[in-house]
Amino acid sequence: MSDELRKKCRSLRLAYVGEIYSSITFESPEQYLNELFVEEFRLREKAKAQRLMKKAKFFDKTNLQTYQWNDRIRFPTHLTKEDLCSLNFIGKSKM
Repeated sequence: MSDELRKKCRSLRLAYVGEIYSSITFESPEQYLNELFVEEFRLREKAKAQRLMKKAKFFDKTNLQTYQWNDRIRFPTHLTKEDLCSLNFIGKSKM
């Protein structure tokens, strides 16, 4: 992509188009633009999530597999540690 096109993408705030335009297959103009914009939106959402997580200043990156469980953690009577880890309680919710 030429510098001129990169500048236009930046001015239009199409941050990722310059990086991804060559990876999209071209079958028709509409299909190409649709896939290009879908990927632009996906990358924007990914960057937004990363930005918000950084802004939240979480202390550690942890997950349920590496979480240090202890006796001070209390679960509601209808929920066990296994339910929490498997997320089975979501399907059991009464809406």
